[in-house]
Amino acid sequence: PRRPLRPLRAVAEVETEQDVEDAQLRRLRELAEGGLANEAEDALYEMIDAGVKPGPLHFGAIIASCAQAADTQRAERWLFRMKALEVQPEAGIFHELMHVAAEAGNPAAAEQWMNEAWQEGFEPDLQTFKYILRSLRKAQDTVQLETWFERLMQMKLQPDMECVNEIIGAFADQENLDKAVEWTAIAKRLGLSPDVQTYKLLIASYLKLGLLQEAEGVIEEIAQPSADVFVLLIGDGRTYREPQMVQRWAQRLLDAGIDIDSDSYTKVIGAWASIGDAKEAQEWFARMMEEEKATPQALAFLVDALVLASGDQHEQAATAEEWIEKFRSTGKELTAGVYAARASADVMNGDFEQVEARMQQMEADGLEIDEEALTVLLLAYGYAQPQQTLLAEQMFKQQMLRGKVRATQEVLQALRVAVGGGRCLQLRRELQIGTSQKSPAEAIDWAAKSPAAKNRKPKGRSRI
Repeated sequence: PRRPLRPLRAVAEVETEQDVEDAQLRRLRELAEGGLANEAEDALYEMIDAGVKPGPLHFGAIIASCAQAADTQRAERWLFRMKALEVQPEAGIFHELMHVAAEAGNPAAAEQWMNEAWQEGFEPDLQTFKYILRSLRKAQDTVQLETWFERLMQMKLQPDMECVNEIIGAFADQENLDKAVEWTAIAKRLGLSPDVQTYKLLIASYLKLGLLQEAEGVIEEIAQPSADVFVLLIGDGRTYREPQMVQRWAQRLLDAGIDIDSDSYTKVIGAWASIGDAKEAQEWFARMMEEEKATPQALAFLVDALVLASGDQHEQAATAEEWIEKFRSTGKELTAGVYAARASADVMNGDFEQVEARMQQMEADGLEIDEEALTVLLLAYGYAQPQQTLLAEQMFKQQMLRGKVRATQEVLQALRVAVGGGRCLQLRRELQIGTSQKSPAEAIDWAAKSPAAKNRKPKGRSRI
């Protein structure tokens, strides 16, 4: 985990002037790594106000902060400001500009910055080509990817596995397994050894094509697989896995005796929830709590599994509330996702009034309706008998006009359940909204929000 950022007043306590400058630069880089462009800019302005003249490294950090949001225009504005202050760009500046272009999937911009750097006397190096390859992968241009790899070789640069992984990843993204395997073989002929990322790309590709045995075979080639590799086979709650596969690979993960990070724990609990195994979900969440790694998303998966489990609903709901209280007792805050999970059974029963009451309680507790909360509300209206079409329209319009909730695929699919496909399309046109993909394209129904709901059908209107 990243270290907490120090305020500028703490920087002033450092003894020497050089130490102050180093501390300020470290702070900018920390902000950049987190993609916190606004905060990075504020920190730079504070430095300037304090009489510090920023140099190329400071501006490089500011431009780097634009990469996570793929904000090429913002990055270019900072290059302009830098030149206006008569600070000459160094090779690192052009690298960061290419980095931003790469994350934006803009090969033309990446190549432009490479050429400008060349004109300034900075010849393309391996990192330059990595950003070019990254931009082409993002743009899904596999033809140019292979062409640029040839150019890299022609310039007598020695590629590393990271370069080849961009090509393998591009073909894996397109489910072109033959080409992904071919480039793995090419890497070996070049004297490169496939790394964990290579194997993860191949495993994901096999799984997409339903080739489970082949995916399991790949993991056996990894000397020391990390937890996130096992999770590819276990699942994450949003991609379906056979119960036997979840059980086998979850046990393999435990038997490996390796550190399990919070994200991996969360996904494993989601996988147990997706096959309706609330007992295992509880056991894994208990381990997570013992290791002080519990997350709100993992809690939401667990609550979802419990309230939808077979048996005494009141008893299961009470157990869910006990886990919620244990989580809160650690000082962690609940999220809208946990409140949405609490409402899962009410949604499936079409009890929209109870779902509304839960969302009102959530707002009273200081949380705002987000995409998950809106999804459960719309689905509750859709599954109600009689169906609450007008309430669904009103709620959707209200939240869209607030401007704080995105029209994710989950939200739009829930709207479609509540008002029908034709009216859903009309509302999108009226409000001039498209879609903002929050989760994989295939996960756009109630099961995308609720892994445990895959095992149950709503008592109200069926999903169409």
